[in-house]
Amino acid sequence: MTALELKAEIMSLIGECTCSDDYTRRKKKDPSCHYHDYKDSIEDVFRRYQGQGREWVKVEDWLPESIGSYLCFWENCHIGMLFYNSNGDWCDMWEQKKHTPTHWMPLPPPPFTETEGQE
Repeated sequence: MTALELKAEIMSLIGECTCSDDYTRRKKKDPSCHYHDYKDSIEDVFRRYQGQGREWVKVEDWLPESIGSYLCFWENCHIGMLFYNSNGDWCDMWEQKKHTPTHWMPLPPPPFTETEGQE
């Protein structure tokens, strides 16, 4: 089960939003509806667990929700960047050779140069 599937299953357990149309149109939540509090908490937990904390995630536990490049650990103690594609395969970017990583994490943000962020 992917993280997205698990999140959908958990969300189905908390029920539906009971905010009235008046609240929905004004983009505010009804104080008697706790759906949004639960939803925000669940999304926060999944964001943190899926590598936002820069920790290794076991492939057997969770897979990335989107295609892209990730830092991976695979057989024979290799660590490097692999691309997770729409078929659910992990490939290196150059040879398109498939790998079977045991762990992954999102890539860190790029470093700032001395002139970036200065106004």
